[in-house]
Amino acid sequence: CPSHFAWQSLAAMGSPVFGYLFASSSDSPIVHHFSEVPFLFMNLTENASLEEWHLAEEVAMSWYRFAASGHPGGHDRRWPHWPGWQSGEAPILKFQVASKGGTQVIDGKQRDRQCTFMMEWINRTLPDNVASRGSVDI
Repeated sequence: CPSHFAWQSLAAMGSPVFGYLFASSSDSPIVHHFSEVPFLFMNLTENASLEEWHLAEEVAMSWYRFAASGHPGGHDRRWPHWPGWQSGEAPILKFQVASKGGTQVIDGKQRDRQCTFMMEWINRTLPDNVASRGSVDI
């Protein structure tokens, strides 16, 4: 939810926003914060599988292309069409190994119910001086 809030806020200010979700490459359903960093820097362990190395290339290349062109897909036509975060739409790229579906664009609004609950709670509990600046909305 904090990511969604940040993405929406940045997009509302006119900034290009490309959100992503890093799915675990292992059999564990739990993905820890910063799990993608070894993939980003292609610094995997020696027992990494070939498909994990392919995923690392995808993650690293998307960051390189973003730095070079302002768009993580660059001009690579083999890359999934990833329009970025827009008002009313929330496409995010899900990075995952090929055997689990591969890297693909998914609907980032999949957690709307939980995020709505969280934002309503924040709006009710913010101090008056913060809340008076306007509602936090996702």
